[in-house]
Formats: sequence, C-alpha cells, structure tokens
Amino acid sequence: MARYAGLFILAILLSPTPGCSGPGAIFCVPACHAAFAACMVGAVGATAGVLTAACIAACTACDLACVGATCLDGSDLVKTANGSTPVAQIKAGDLVATLGMAGEIVYTRIVKNQQVKLTDAPFGFRHIRLANGLSFNVTDEHVMVTESADGVLQIEQALHIRDGDVMVTETGARSSVSFTHAFQSPEKWVLGTVDGTALVNGVLMTTICDDSFQQLPRQYKAAMSKWRREHEHLPARTLSPEPLVHHRGFLDQQSLAYV
Repeated sequence: MARYAGLFILAILLSPTPGCSGPGAIFCVPACHAAFAACMVGAVGATAGVLTAACIAACTACDLACVGATCLDGSDLVKTANGSTPVAQIKAGDLVATLGMAGEIVYTRIVKNQQVKLTDAPFGFRHIRLANGLSFNVTDEHVMVTESADGVLQIEQALHIRDGDVMVTETGARSSVSFTHAFQSPEKWVLGTVDGTALVNGVLMTTICDDSFQQLPRQYKAAMSKWRREHEHLPARTLSPEPLVHHRGFLDQQSLAYV
C-alpha cells in the first residue's frame, strides 16, 4: 500500500504546470524524497527489484521537475560551444554559457527546456534594452540580476526593472537599462540550468522564476547560495570550456569570482 501511495505522490509532483519553476518550489525536493521513502517501503519480495528501479526513476524525474527555470522568448540567444543558439533550439543536456570564476565564461548544463503555450491567457513579457545595445525578452516574473548603487549584486523580477538599473554583461562590464516595454505572447520557453544562471543575449541572469522568488534573499550571493543548497541533487554545477573543470563556489558580488 505504501509503495502505491509513494508513486501516487510522485505522479502528482510530476504533473505538468504552466508556471516557470518546478511544482511546489521550495518544498518540492523534500516532498519528492518523502514520496520516494514511502515508495521504497513497499519494495520487498519478488518484485523488489522492479519496484526499486521504478521508485528511483520516479524520484529522479521528480527532482528534475523541481528545478527553477527561466521563462524566455524562443528567439532569445544563449551561447553554446557551437556559437549563439536560439533558446527554442536548446535541448536538455546541452551546455550553455554563464559567468564563472573572476567573470570568465564557463558552461552549465541544461536540465530542462520546455515550450509552453496558452491560447486563452497570453504570458506577460518585458522587453529590456541596455545602453550598450544588448536587449532580451523575459516573462514578467523572471528573476534578473542587477547591481545596486553601492556595487552589490541583487535579484529582482523583470516587471520591476526600471530605466537606470544596472546589469552585468558577458564581459563582466556593467550597462544600465535604457528602455523597457511590456508586451504579451501566447508562448514561452521554460529553461533551467544546473547552475541556476545563464547568459542570455549576452546578459547575466538567473534561471529562476516566480515560484521561488519570494523565498529567496534579495542579495544575489545569498539567493544563489540558498537556491543551490536546495538543488544539490543536480549534477556537477559549472564547466569551463577547456578543460572541463568543476567549480563549486558562489558568485561574489564585487569581483564576479566564485568564493
């Protein structure tokens, strides 16, 4: 009986949602593991091997469903080893660029990228353009990275971004927001990375959306530290282009170095 209850709970947690990040957000991973424990209680006797494998597979999938994900326009570009690629063409397992130690470009693995369409209620988007000419489209709830007047990196949802806010580009340089525009679209792409960050159209941003935002500190370093602790079930975080070296720290506000 317990194994069926566990599998049932896992099935509920894995059910599709239109939100940007995984179901249950901050409570999702603990719920997945509790359901796994309940599932394993019944994995005894002649069918133990089959049931154990089913429980493990379901829990792994449930964990991946809990990964917070950015909500992007499919035409936004991310950088892969083969050059800039539209988000709509990215697949789970691909490596995309983010900023790593001392602000150099490193690569993080995509854990999911899903197209979501709604015909009756279009998604709210923000077009954001920087003074240096870079621009991108993200959903209103998408969590951005900005720099305060005293040089501390922090997080803020896209709908609250204003002209003059400062963002970090792929070279580590800062550029201020020069224009924002609200629009609607019937589709979005839900993209999540192991590291919780990515460079989109050359601008550093998180891959976290609205489900997790209210539970996170506003300071970028503290927010990413908390998010990464809650997602330690994911594979090794960040890979440099050559050689493939693992980095396990968190981005420092001032120097863009992992500490």
